[in-house]
Amino acid sequence: MRLSGAALLPIALLGLVAGLTYWLEKTTTADEARNRANARHDPDYMVTNFTIKRFGESGDLTQVLSADRMVHFPDDDSTELAAPKLSLQRSDRPTRVVSREAWLNKDGKEIRLKGDVKVSRPAAGGSPATLIESEALTVYPDDERTVGSVPVTITQGSNVMRGSGLEYLGKEKTAQLRGRVFGTFKPQGSAHP
Repeated sequence: MRLSGAALLPIALLGLVAGLTYWLEKTTTADEARNRANARHDPDYMVTNFTIKRFGESGDLTQVLSADRMVHFPDDDSTELAAPKLSLQRSDRPTRVVSREAWLNKDGKEIRLKGDVKVSRPAAGGSPATLIESEALTVYPDDERTVGSVPVTITQGSNVMRGSGLEYLGKEKTAQLRGRVFGTFKPQGSAHP
């Protein structure tokens, strides 16, 4: 039996439609799998023992961030850090921040610190050293602002203050404690017991 070209045309079209259907099914399944993978909070890369330096418009060093481990998540473009250390270099009294872990938003303008958080500034120009301690703080490095809603202790020289929350403004060099606040203040020049 011999088939004419007119008889082969419907068979060829049917084969083409079957091939396009197969291709379309595979393409949409791959896109769905890719979308499901992007919707999960799975890391796409990890870096160990790193240091990142940030410079201002004039070329001066403004921030140094280092950590034992960094894990990046593509779904929300966030980053988790193990044992982070942040140094803000904007004045004659650089601010240092350490904790057990941290979370950074996609542009690094919000840093949530957890576990044995310490924010310190050295003594300089007659101002005593300052140490802020808490279990959780959120730092906004560009604004030099730190906030927390868990118990916090501020030690400045021989003075110690405790509160249930905090807002610290580095540029203004002021701290506001929230909740029940307790403090011990010693007059300058007094003898220590």
